[in-house]
Amino acid sequence: MRSQIQEARLVIGDNILQFEQPPSRDSHVKTSSLDAAETAKLCLLSTTVPSNSAVIAYQNKLAQVQAFARGYINHRHTSVQLEARLTLKLVEEQQASLLDLLLHEWRRQRKALQEHSFLDTSEYFLKPLQSLPISVIAIYLMVATLHLLSGLSADACSFVLRTSQLILRLLLGESTSIYANSIPKAVHIDPRTVIKVLDVYPRFTALLTCPECSWVHYLEADTPQSDYPESCQHTISGSVCGASLMKTRKTGKGEEFTIPIRRYIHQPMKDYLARLFSRADLADYLDRVPVGAAGKDLDATRDIWDAPGLRKLKGPDGTSFVDGNRGESRLVFSLNMDGFNPGGNREAGKKVSVGGIYMVCLNLPPSIRYNPENVFLVGIVPGPHGPSNDEINYFLKPLVDDLLDLWEHGVFLSRTAKHPHGRRVRCALGPLICDLPAARQMSGFAHYRSRHFCSECDCTMDQINDSVKQTWKPKTRKGHLYAATLWKDAKTAEERDLITNKYGVRWSELLRLPYWDPTMFTLIDSMHAFYLRLFQHHCRSVWGMDVEFDDGPGVTYDLRSNQPTDDEMKNAEHILRHGTSEQLSGLSRPVLRELCRQTSTIPFERKKAVLIEQLLKYRIDQKWFTPAGAHLREPEDSRSSPPSPQRSFDSDVFPDAQALESFWLSASKTRMRKLVRSDLLILFRRKVKSCSEATMVRLKNPELLMQLEKTRFKDGIVGDDGRLIAQTPTKKTRVLGRQTLAEIRDDMGRLGLPTWVARAPSHPGEKKWGKFTADQWKAFCMHHLPVTLTRLWGGAPEGSVERLRLDNFMHLISAVKLATMYSMSESRIQKYEHHMRQYITTLLNLYPGTSLTPYQHLALHFGRQLRMFGPVHAWRCFAFERFNYVLQNFPTNGRFGELEKTMFTKFCCLQNLKALYTKTELPEVLHELITIYEETYASDLRGTRLSEIFSDDGLFGRVAADRTWEPKNFSSLSDEYLALLKQWFAKYRSNERSYPHHVIQRASIYRFGHRFTSLDNSVEDSRVVFRLDEGAEWQVGSILSIFSEATTRGPTEQTWVVIKPFKELADDDTVRDFWSSYPVVGARLFQNECIGPAVLVDVKHIRCHIASCVLNLEGDQREYLLALPLNKVMTRPIRTSKFQY
Repeated sequence: MRSQIQEARLVIGDNILQFEQPPSRDSHVKTSSLDAAETAKLCLLSTTVPSNSAVIAYQNKLAQVQAFARGYINHRHTSVQLEARLTLKLVEEQQASLLDLLLHEWRRQRKALQEHSFLDTSEYFLKPLQSLPISVIAIYLMVATLHLLSGLSADACSFVLRTSQLILRLLLGESTSIYANSIPKAVHIDPRTVIKVLDVYPRFTALLTCPECSWVHYLEADTPQSDYPESCQHTISGSVCGASLMKTRKTGKGEEFTIPIRRYIHQPMKDYLARLFSRADLADYLDRVPVGAAGKDLDATRDIWDAPGLRKLKGPDGTSFVDGNRGESRLVFSLNMDGFNPGGNREAGKKVSVGGIYMVCLNLPPSIRYNPENVFLVGIVPGPHGPSNDEINYFLKPLVDDLLDLWEHGVFLSRTAKHPHGRRVRCALGPLICDLPAARQMSGFAHYRSRHFCSECDCTMDQINDSVKQTWKPKTRKGHLYAATLWKDAKTAEERDLITNKYGVRWSELLRLPYWDPTMFTLIDSMHAFYLRLFQHHCRSVWGMDVEFDDGPGVTYDLRSNQPTDDEMKNAEHILRHGTSEQLSGLSRPVLRELCRQTSTIPFERKKAVLIEQLLKYRIDQKWFTPAGAHLREPEDSRSSPPSPQRSFDSDVFPDAQALESFWLSASKTRMRKLVRSDLLILFRRKVKSCSEATMVRLKNPELLMQLEKTRFKDGIVGDDGRLIAQTPTKKTRVLGRQTLAEIRDDMGRLGLPTWVARAPSHPGEKKWGKFTADQWKAFCMHHLPVTLTRLWGGAPEGSVERLRLDNFMHLISAVKLATMYSMSESRIQKYEHHMRQYITTLLNLYPGTSLTPYQHLALHFGRQLRMFGPVHAWRCFAFERFNYVLQNFPTNGRFGELEKTMFTKFCCLQNLKALYTKTELPEVLHELITIYEETYASDLRGTRLSEIFSDDGLFGRVAADRTWEPKNFSSLSDEYLALLKQWFAKYRSNERSYPHHVIQRASIYRFGHRFTSLDNSVEDSRVVFRLDEGAEWQVGSILSIFSEATTRGPTEQTWVVIKPFKELADDDTVRDFWSSYPVVGARLFQNECIGPAVLVDVKHIRCHIASCVLNLEGDQREYLLALPLNKVMTRPIRTSKFQY
């Protein structure tokens, strides 16, 4: 009997107990003065909490043993009496020990209540699944998943629940178990109840929001709706907004009731942290100190924590927020906000919008950092219209309040998955990751199309074409905060506009965080910058991609009938240097545009008013005029004296220069012959430059006419017969016109891509097919254009316009590839900066009709952000765009003011449901359900969104499957492959006396998140880049077979692939490999045939898949294979290239 009694301390273990009367902050119980009965009453455990069950069972066991022993205390046999007394003594000792332990726990819980910002997290550890039958858990998860992820309606889910209930009743009808009848009855038939039982519904607050000014009204949580204010009381520029906040609705019975017009659905950050820290699958990551996890050497930065940026965050004590272990968890988050159309995106743009505000915990490893279940959905900014530039602050305020408290004091969670007795958690905000408009709105910078467009330096819009200048002054937090405070303290909207126009800054709630630097942490998102802006701008605006036009010089060279003449430009230059502002305003837009272009710094694709404003400032900067508009006279010998626009000639045919120019361009041969001698001499002096005055006056009229006609012929005004050439507009062309686009489409049909790569639209240049996504722009520009354009233009002579276009574009592609690599180094950053600078410099020279955009200027600053924050996979918008897509696809009633809550709750339910599909949450018999879920609902790995996030993460990059094999899975190798295996062991494991005679044949393997197969399964997924040894030149081949070392001792650790290599080019043929001139892009030409015997390669020497295309080059009947590696590592060129950095 005594041997069955455990020690009380072992029974309690790490269980967190909940008392029937838990301690409170106001409790003044003096536990030291309580007797045993009072202590027992105080420490009475709740019988409804599963974590108490083991201790309650132990108490009952002790009571049973005690009662049993007392029955034998007076037994006639002395030995029995002795055993009974010893048992009673042991029971009493353990009861006393248990009571002491319970009292100690009660005191501990009371003490924890005194912690600053204490939060009781016990509700997250109730584990509702543990109290349900296994079959019911499976049914509930199935129905909740179908409802939330597949969009199955509530009625359909109710049908599934009822049917499952019937199936259970039929299956258990003949069971002899006493629980058989109760299991079907445990199945609820309402999906809303199921979701409640699974505890996946989020905690949030719905804040009353003004539909006009977006002011958020903070009311007490228990305020009844009847006490809500009827109108907005926010004061704007001295006047009350007064907009209605409530609207009237009717029930089906005609009864009226009022509801808020607009509400901001906000999730408190502490509630998110409580649920996050309750998850056992994340426990180790949330407590780790991630700084230096992969080394602090800049040449080995594989994640944001390897770079110095986050280490610059300061804690309340002035030291680094993230360095060191202070006995508390310290988390750093990134922040994103993006608006989207809840009804789906349309070509016309966002007519209505709501906005998602997201945060991501950067302490999590890259492989799970952006998993939906780990993301913090802060709130949904209500529609139908997004907030203005400063109105976003109303929605940021509750988040900043949370962040400020979590940075200064933190929150004490009463229990976490790793720390049963509680843990203090502090949080800080790191990078702001948004598209450019949202980033400027959130951080307080002016719009990116304003004069102060750059968040990194003091370059202004009128100087944007001088972006390659190295002396721009960087912006600082001090200067930003000074201007933002001025804006905040301004009394009127007009004052604020003046401050924004002068400094390019407005106030942001994020500036309340004393550690947060907007000039450092407002990042340039690579997805929007490179794929949606630079690529799109180059193809659509610079090249004018369009199948409706023929190939030609393109939009930047299109000549129009209103192109200014030389004389017009001479007159304009004179006005710019000496004329009044009224005279400058009187010039036509083409003339103003050409003046701006000639300055080489002023952007000229602007409206007329903007062009005038820029030129007026330009001449002040040149010290030709004072700021007040007064002309600064020049020395006599330096004054220019171009012809005055008012100068008149002694002629009735052309009294001024404009009339003369018009006559010169439009006069017929007959009109020319009718000119009198005086008019002929005036025209001759103006247009024929090679004749002296003395010679001219000796010429007779026919001779003057002949010289004038020759000059008009040279100018292209008349033909060789003297007749006017038809003055029709020059035919518009495009660099990517119908002929080049046809070649691109042909190559697109031939280019083989692995299954994980996003496909570009099949009809580029045709408007009816809609706009490209970021992944489609990436595929089109990074994969397809380098294939075709290098084939078409790569063989052109050096210095030709085709070769210059190709070099310019390949500088852009090289820069983007370098900037988006999986790992970053100082060398790569310098190469990126070189290629981006070359791209922008040669762009302006090659396409004189173009002007730089804000994104192109910002791309020159991207190197600084790579140095500060490492590879871009940790700080870009792909994942957030995906979350918006998920929100868009939830069914709603379409009513603004209500759909925001639906989106928010369903997204959070989806998150919390996904978190249940883990081995730590489900009983072991249901672990197979995790695999079923992942195979059915795992996020699509095609495209950039996930495949590049995972690629260098240790959890995701492993090759071997996480399973143990059985002998029935073993097979023998063919003689050919066995011979290859022997050679491999002789070379790499020569110290081992034996080699495996049996292997595990693999249909496919995953490496870096990508599926590799044999040639029999997929041609595209089998073509790879590989090396025979580390440091060897890379080769291309097709995988013929995949097999692993056979073992029953655990997961296999060695996998091989048999590869058939493609044949290298002969030395004489390397001149045809135009692609090798661009080593960063990495494409190489091979013969389209395999060479020699197959080779056996350790799977770890597979670098990546390739995009492959079979080509016939001009003048050669042989077939070649073009291989474009799809990895993000440097590849070495075959031959020296001037394109190398």
